[in-house]
Amino acid sequence: MKLRRALLASLVLACALEAPARAQQQTPPDVPAGEARIVGRVLQGDANRPVPGVEVVLYSLAPDGTPGVRRTESGARGEFAFERVSATAKVAYLVGARHQGIPVPGGRVVFEPGQATASADIRIADLSSDMSSVRIREQTLRLYREADGLRIEETFAIEQAGAAIAYVPTAERGRKAPGLRAQLPAAARDFRMPLGVVPEGLARDGSAVRYYGPFYPGMQDLVWAYRLPAGEATATGVRFALELAPAPRAESFAVLVPDGAGTLEAPGLTAQGTVDDAGRKVTRYAAAKPAAHYALALNAPAARIDPSAVALHEVQIVVQADDAAIDVNETHVLAVSGDGLVLGTPQSPLLRVPIPADASDVRFGSEAPGLEFSEHPQGGVAVLGSASPGEIPLQIAYRVPVDASGARLIRSFGAKVPLLRVFLADTGRLAPSSPRMHRSRPVRTEDLNYLALEAFDVAPAEEVALALEALPPRRAASAGALRAIAALAAIGVVAWLFAPVALRGGAAASADEPADPERDERAALYQAIRDLDHDFETAKVSADDHARLGAELRARAAALLRADESGAARREPTGSDPIGHLGSDPNWPTAARICASCGAPAADEHRFCASCGAPLGASAA
Repeated sequence: MKLRRALLASLVLACALEAPARAQQQTPPDVPAGEARIVGRVLQGDANRPVPGVEVVLYSLAPDGTPGVRRTESGARGEFAFERVSATAKVAYLVGARHQGIPVPGGRVVFEPGQATASADIRIADLSSDMSSVRIREQTLRLYREADGLRIEETFAIEQAGAAIAYVPTAERGRKAPGLRAQLPAAARDFRMPLGVVPEGLARDGSAVRYYGPFYPGMQDLVWAYRLPAGEATATGVRFALELAPAPRAESFAVLVPDGAGTLEAPGLTAQGTVDDAGRKVTRYAAAKPAAHYALALNAPAARIDPSAVALHEVQIVVQADDAAIDVNETHVLAVSGDGLVLGTPQSPLLRVPIPADASDVRFGSEAPGLEFSEHPQGGVAVLGSASPGEIPLQIAYRVPVDASGARLIRSFGAKVPLLRVFLADTGRLAPSSPRMHRSRPVRTEDLNYLALEAFDVAPAEEVALALEALPPRRAASAGALRAIAALAAIGVVAWLFAPVALRGGAAASADEPADPERDERAALYQAIRDLDHDFETAKVSADDHARLGAELRARAAALLRADESGAARREPTGSDPIGHLGSDPNWPTAARICASCGAPAADEHRFCASCGAPLGASAA
């Protein structure tokens, strides 16, 4: 999953660079705010020439998958800076630039613990329209079953072996060859690129596709997808005929068939067994030296259009709030029952996921490659495509505004939810409450504590309300209040230091004045009260702090006075019991015998004091 997230982050950054002026329905959120900064320079060629006036993009990806984008422009010496960004190591940053119409992805930015400034230079290779060093290492087709046909995703693994960025400008494309030529099947429809962004260097004329770059030094992938219409019905399912022509310069060719999608008749290709493809088991058919044409057939089993076979196993919602909005990230775990694929169509989707009416920046996706998402006629998201039996997680993220009184999140679901769990990042500024959910044990991570709520057996379309009430800001303590608090702490330290000395018979006290910890603590209390009164008179302490802290100090002083008065009566000499309580403690010796050196009690049979070791006289008895 980490690899897929990294690839997605790079892809989103490339798309942000590819079409910065493209009209967008929603403004991308900013990167996470903080007190750190990211600086760097835009440099070109081996001589590291500074490039001024270049658009620079910073892309962030939070641990929960929330993206952020910020833009700036390089200065006269190629320098750029992004101020007031978060320095947490949990946020991944990527930088990139756009130079002469070409997007140039940069590198990752990582903050070390305690680091306030991170550096990331963007190095732009020289440009070349020569495509001779571009290699198409492999062309891979992935087949996905759909209710109304077959979806094919093509991936080209491309290497630019040269040191320059290979790119043919628009003005030169009539007389220079592209780096990639490809032929789509004649029946292909709904041609699409990832995230709906078509690179400027891609040209399509019917079923012919040409790509003029940019090709960056090293390895990169180019991906697109299209659909084929419904196949021929058979006694056991559906048969899809595939007329495929590999790219002329492709060095290898492979077709991947996911488990459960069917069996492939593949003359000219070698079955290489089951392999793992991004967490999904597929059967791989390949050729090391591709032919010019392949006539293949996929025999797909009968699939069900049965929304009742799809249920919600659990929904988890993570909420993080700031002053303007709350970020909501949801994971819906689908449970698909029965045998064989279940298909979702616009008329009969696998699931409908309602979205709050005031939500913005809505994003959704899944690790299951057979699923697709579209807008549902009744609102929210419709889950389409094919789902295999088992559990499938869906991710949905959005933002909800916050007003002066806090925020209110109302959720409902298109199916019964056996377990709904909500985790609120505990910043101390919002208090959650819900009549439908109850509090559960908080969850702690390395960075944050999360308040947890949960509900069981949420019915379809039932509304579950979560109110986030804004707590009043905590008032910072004044300097005087802090001194009073420090005085209280100091008093405790004094008592702790002197108490053991008193129990040892006052060994640390002077010969003229025996140690008295209660007296020292009272003196410290009186001085703290005088200091607090002075701070209040000079307006260094508020009236509330003065009253509260003064009451605590005076209560402690009164308790010490009462204890002193009670102890004085017990310390009156009474015959042979000069410390006044030998007979009151059952753990002390009952014999009225006292060490002349330290005053400690001693048993009649002792010859030496157990406290100081001095010789004992005869028993007073």
